[in-house]
Amino acid sequence: MKDQYQRGDIADLNLKAGRLAIAQSGHNTAYTLFEFGIKFLGESKWKRHYELTCDLFDSMAETACVLNKASAVEYHVNELVDNAKSFDDSLHCEYIVGLMLCIISYIELNSTLNLLLLSYTIGLYIAAKSYINSNELQKAVTAMFKILSMLGEATPLGEATPRATGDKALMTDIDAMNQVLQDRNDSSILNFRENKEKKLVTLHRLYTELALVIQFTEPQFTDHVSCRLIDITMAKGLTPTSPLSFVYFGTTLANLGKVEEGCRLGRLALKLVEKNASSSKYKPLVIASVYYSTLWYVEPFQAVAEAHHMGYLVGKQLGDFTQSLHNSCISVKTSHLAGQNVSVTQSYIKDEYRKMCQDNNEQNFLPDSVLLHYHAIALREGLHVLNAGRVDDVPTESEIQTPNLHSIFSSKLCKLERSFLFRQLNSNILDEMKIYESIMSTKMALRSSLCVGIFYEGLSCYLVSRLSATIDPIEKIKLIERGRSTLAKVRSLAEHSSWNWENKVLLLEAMEMHTLGNLDAAEPLYTSSVRSAQEHKFIHEEAIASELAGEYLYEQGKHSDAYALFMHSVKCFEEFGADAVAKRVETSVQSKFGAYVSHLQATNIVDTMKRILSLDQQQQHNQKRELS
Repeated sequence: MKDQYQRGDIADLNLKAGRLAIAQSGHNTAYTLFEFGIKFLGESKWKRHYELTCDLFDSMAETACVLNKASAVEYHVNELVDNAKSFDDSLHCEYIVGLMLCIISYIELNSTLNLLLLSYTIGLYIAAKSYINSNELQKAVTAMFKILSMLGEATPLGEATPRATGDKALMTDIDAMNQVLQDRNDSSILNFRENKEKKLVTLHRLYTELALVIQFTEPQFTDHVSCRLIDITMAKGLTPTSPLSFVYFGTTLANLGKVEEGCRLGRLALKLVEKNASSSKYKPLVIASVYYSTLWYVEPFQAVAEAHHMGYLVGKQLGDFTQSLHNSCISVKTSHLAGQNVSVTQSYIKDEYRKMCQDNNEQNFLPDSVLLHYHAIALREGLHVLNAGRVDDVPTESEIQTPNLHSIFSSKLCKLERSFLFRQLNSNILDEMKIYESIMSTKMALRSSLCVGIFYEGLSCYLVSRLSATIDPIEKIKLIERGRSTLAKVRSLAEHSSWNWENKVLLLEAMEMHTLGNLDAAEPLYTSSVRSAQEHKFIHEEAIASELAGEYLYEQGKHSDAYALFMHSVKCFEEFGADAVAKRVETSVQSKFGAYVSHLQATNIVDTMKRILSLDQQQQHNQKRELS
């Protein structure tokens, strides 16, 4: 095609079609359209179609970044910088325009050095975004720190350094900011003025992106970053990313034990993102962050899973593929914590992976989804599947990396849960799985899955200390103390949500009494735990409590009731979809009762369970009367 005007028209149509494809999450399609658009313009594109070429190269660089095409990002950014007539032309992306204006306002340089700084900073920003998309999060954080250092902000790479969690001065600043926020009602915060100054908008957005990734690499600095974010918002007014100030500072407060204050800020963030049009595109990220970081403390897990599913749908609607995927992953993880049938979990993850493969986005499949997929299959079919290669054509754990603290913890949590459910526990595994101690030492923010891991750690410590015949007496004391530490943490969680944690507290208390030989106290706690799990819809934990209560009654010689509890456990595990675990319980029952099983099979399980749980209810009623 020789007509340059026709070439321009066709290239412009490709640009528009590519932007429309991005709005519908079709980044691969957009990449191809932008590529064709550039080719149509020919070698003289920078002279004949300057503005259109700028738009195409800018869009190409951003799309390549999302798709993790590092060489394409580098080529298109360098080409844009080399041919730009001005700063604004070379920075068509509004965010990078703001970033450069911000930097240049801090550093007075001649025009030649400004251009070099421009190229360097764009490279840093694009590198940071590429590293985030490829899960090289530490490199992303380093790139962001370099930019912030150029802006005069405190970073590990500059003269001023951020303060780690626990720093006295930082704690003083956090307390002071918390007081400022408590002195303002919700209405006054929601009606803060909006600040559109590009330097400020840029600085705030960069900090929010840093806050998003630093929790996975250097969590000891998350409190510093969150405090700086909320300080900018409260001092300067609202920017498009300001709702995230309240999310991250609320997370800081919740982790310091100020759960009510933290949840209030989380709910404020949800209101702000609805109220301010400039913030609406961040709604999927706000939903993901609020429920994942703070509201899980107080909301039922079932409601949290549903909220993340809504975030997944909103992300798809807005074309935010990354946060749609993030919400989807958290939703299915939280559903698992709530007792969703593991076959549903497996099918959901399988279908999501197939969709991503169809869109050529499988490189963005999250490690946590892989871990949960094979965890669900192991509970259904047995541990052997973990070494049997791919299932549903989903990559195995050995094929993926666990590049950050979060994924490493997720792998440990799945392994600990399986070790407990399949009764493959020993002191070596427990030494490896010091979940609570590791969370404290790394200063990771608490999440629902981590806290459920603490619960399993407590169960495992009590079980091994009670049943292991070869355990050293000193080691047994240490395991009991670990169990008590986990119990104390789970009790503190129950203060904010009895729905999620009451049954877990009761079961840990029962195991503590059982381990210490306080048998009169153990029995009602076991049956209360079964009842609580049933009432709060945690079918898998009803199964766990029933089996452990059956173990206790079997030891006491109450074989008929023990058998009923064991078989109720089997039924609940089957409803949970954990068929392999149910078979393990059935095998254990056969081993315990032998030929006597045929006699016990005449037991009416339903009626016996009603009697056991009604006795528990009567005991609770009597205890309340005594207290009154």
